[in-house]
Order: sequence, then structure tokens, then C-alpha cells
Amino acid sequence: MSIDVSVVIPFCDEGANVIFTTQAIIEELHGWCNYEVILVDNMSHDHLEIKAGGREYTGYSRNYWENERTGRRLNTWFVRKGLVKYFQYDEKQGHWNAKNFGIAKSSGKYVFFLDAHCVMKRDSLRHMVAFLDETEGKVLGIRDGFPYRVGAVHAYINYILDSRCLEYRPQRKTFGYQFCTHQSEEYFVNSREGVPRRALRFPTVPYQVCVMSTCAMMCRRSVLDQLGPWSPELGIYGGGESYINWKQSICGQGHWIVPQAWCWHFADKRGYSWNWTDFTRNSMIAAYVVGGEEFLQEQVDLRLKKSSPEVLESLAQDVREKCGPDRRNVENRQMVSFDRYMKYWEEHPGTWK
Repeated sequence: MSIDVSVVIPFCDEGANVIFTTQAIIEELHGWCNYEVILVDNMSHDHLEIKAGGREYTGYSRNYWENERTGRRLNTWFVRKGLVKYFQYDEKQGHWNAKNFGIAKSSGKYVFFLDAHCVMKRDSLRHMVAFLDETEGKVLGIRDGFPYRVGAVHAYINYILDSRCLEYRPQRKTFGYQFCTHQSEEYFVNSREGVPRRALRFPTVPYQVCVMSTCAMMCRRSVLDQLGPWSPELGIYGGGESYINWKQSICGQGHWIVPQAWCWHFADKRGYSWNWTDFTRNSMIAAYVVGGEEFLQEQVDLRLKKSSPEVLESLAQDVREKCGPDRRNVENRQMVSFDRYMKYWEEHPGTWK
């Protein structure tokens, strides 16, 4: 049986969240298409126990001192029925490599990435799949004279009990992004002279974006196979959104938001900590792979006030040596330079202006 959609959900120490996230995906896709849900346990340390209907479903716990795992694998009804594949590993590899691990274990035509603290609005994945099916092999947009096919689609990110739909605003220098929001209510309630109540500016059709979250992103497997997934050199903190969005886009595989697709995000703190070196190196990796030496050097110059030239040059040289093959693959396939690509979006900021 061929798989239409592979859903990859990395998680670490997120308790029962992953159960609710997975259940929502099953409710969305079961009976509608052939699918698989791949849970990637990124070295959790907690003990997951769920009691329902008089039965106890146990994940596992970890004993630091003896370095032995107790309990048993996640064994809810949807695992036993073969709807979910559960993988775990003991060496923490970071969020991006957890996604890579899920890709390697999947077989779907489309690969959908979701965090374990999110729930998709009903029918969101169906809208995303329909748009990818509809645009298969088609040139959907022309930007600055260059044709773009749909390499990936995204859902809006919405924090639970909020009404704002987050879209990302690119930050060229830091190879990152900022948040901007659409107020969904304004589509229904705001009005001004000469404008009908239901004809305001909340988007209603899919539209191309410069960069967007990789949570609730659905990629074509053919694009991942051609251009590669996330760099295995990416560390834990930051950089993955810019890396995958811009690597694909400058090679003619653009990214679109499907407005009917919403991801409800539980914005609780999960023990993340700032790591300046990791964040800096990740930014350098993204800059080098999509922009080459010029943009790698720009990242070095940008941070000279916060670190010594020797430390920064050591990081840059490490990136050159380890990410060279990835950079050459992009160079061989890219249709537009990163500089020209960004200049277009700076001149045509679209919905996030």
C-alpha cells in the first residue's frame, strides 16, 4: 500500500501532549487517505502514564544513574493497530535532526511536520494535500522573472485561545524571522466606508511567502529527495526555518501558506535555553548553504562586537568544511541568487508589510 501522507512528530519530555496531537491527526486522515504517523522520541526523560477505561498505557522512564530504561514503549490503541510508528534514540540530536530521522523512516508522497504540543484545526491537512495535488508539476508563480513551483505548504500558527494567525517576517541579516499577525476577526467584523464586511484583508486563497515556520509544514518528498532535508550539522537552537525555506525557494521550489489550514499551538515553556554558539553556527550554516561565502562572511562581521574574530572564523571554517557538499548541491540547482531573491521580497513584502 502506497502512503499519501507521512506525519512526522518529534517530541521530548512533552507528557501526554503527543497523545492528543496524534489523536487529532488520526481523526483528520483516517479513512480519507493512506497515511502514517511517525513519532520520534528525541531522548525523553519523563515517565508517561495515561489511564483510560480502566487500563494503563505507559511510555517509559529513564534512570539517569543506572542509564537504563524502564517501562515499555508507548502502547496506546493506535500504535497496536499499526497506525503509528514509534522510534526513539538515546543521543539527543536536536529538533532538525529528529525531523530528518522521521523523514528517513517515512515513505509518504507528502511529509507533514508537526510539533507534539500542537493540534491541527479540522480539515487543515486535507486543504494542504488538495493544494499540493492541484499544483503538481505546475509553475504557480513568477518572481522577478523566475518560475516557482510549490515545494511546500504551511498552516498558520495560532496560539491556543488566541485569534491571531502568525506569519513570519524574514530577517535577512540574522537569517531568521520575526512574527507578524493577521487578526482573523477583522475578516468578519471590521468594516470601513465602501468596503463590504466580508471583503477585508484576511487571506482566503493560498499565497507565496518568503519564509514560514517548519511546524505545520508539508513538503513534497520529491523536493526533499532532490535538495536534501535539514543539514545534519544544524544544532539544537534555531536556524532550521531559514535553512529549509530558502534552500528550496532559491531552487525554484517555493513555499505557500494555505489560509484554511490552522495549527493550534500550546505555547508553554519546555525548558529551552539560549546557546549563543549554537545559534550563531546555525545561522552561519543557513547563510553559507543558501548564499555562499559572501553571506557567511556577513554573519561573521555581524557578530564581531559580541565575540572575537578568532572564535567566529573558527566557526565559519567549520561550516565551510562540513557543509560544502550541501552548498555545492544548491549551487548546481539554484535558479536565482539568494541576494536577488531577498531583494524581491524586500520590494514586494506582501501580507506582512
